[in-house]
Amino acid sequence: MKKEKITPVINIEKDIDISKYQTAVFWKGTELGNLYEAMVKRWKLYGSNYTGPFGASLFYNLGRIHGIREERARRKAANTKQAAGGTYNG
Repeated sequence: MKKEKITPVINIEKDIDISKYQTAVFWKGTELGNLYEAMVKRWKLYGSNYTGPFGASLFYNLGRIHGIREERARRKAANTKQAAGGTYNG
């Protein structure tokens, strides 16, 4: 059985607004700070195109928001499908 991909509606302005309330995760001294520094060093991301820890955190958090939204949509579709065609246990 092929897995159906659920694509939620994306409102980037709303998502960026949500990200204002999330923690920047790549700052030095944070849990992911060392990982971030290693990635910068590995791919030589220093210079004018370098977004810095804030930009990386913004994109990371936007990815999390979209992943959570996608999972909720998937679960909702599965629950709706189950209720409509449902399994009768009576």
